[in-house]
Amino acid sequence: MVFERDVMSDVTTLKISEVMTRMPRCIESHQSLELAGKWMNELNVRHLPVREAGKVVGILSDRDLGLMLVRIHLASRSLNARSRMP
Repeated sequence: MVFERDVMSDVTTLKISEVMTRMPRCIESHQSLELAGKWMNELNVRHLPVREAGKVVGILSDRDLGLMLVRIHLASRSLNARSRMP
């Protein structure tokens, strides 16, 4: 996986293999968003490869996490408002 911070030279002459992050930590698709956020914070990364059965099936970004937190917050507010209705 190539991260922005890994690219520090003239990109026209570099090969991806020279700047990519080797063996990035991956998260399994069944693991929690909480764990993904914890790892992103600990590793100071904005993306985690997502695996299923040993194969990368996607990328989880910090933006994905942020948007999901907003959705969860809005949904909980909506549920709380409905529970207060007569």
